[in-house]
Amino acid sequence: MPEIEISVNLPIKAVGASGANVLINACVSLQIALKCADISNPCRPWSVCKKWSQRVCDEFFKQGDSERELSLPVSSLCDRFKDTIPKIQTGTH
Repeated sequence: MPEIEISVNLPIKAVGASGANVLINACVSLQIALKCADISNPCRPWSVCKKWSQRVCDEFFKQGDSERELSLPVSSLCDRFKDTIPKIQTGTH
């Protein structure tokens, strides 16, 4: 599979609240989009919200499993033997 390099530090045009054109950093735009996607999950129907929460937690736990197999310290919220889904969702551990 070919490697793809994406530059996210390019300025992009956007329309501000006043209607004026503004330049914003693409990296900032991506961060905003990711944050909106992250915090919107509880606004979805319960069946969708629960499914996506489970998928995220599964991915965290798989990362922790990989780290453990490589004898690396397990990242915060990625230890399936220590962390719980409610702790992951609230960020408490």
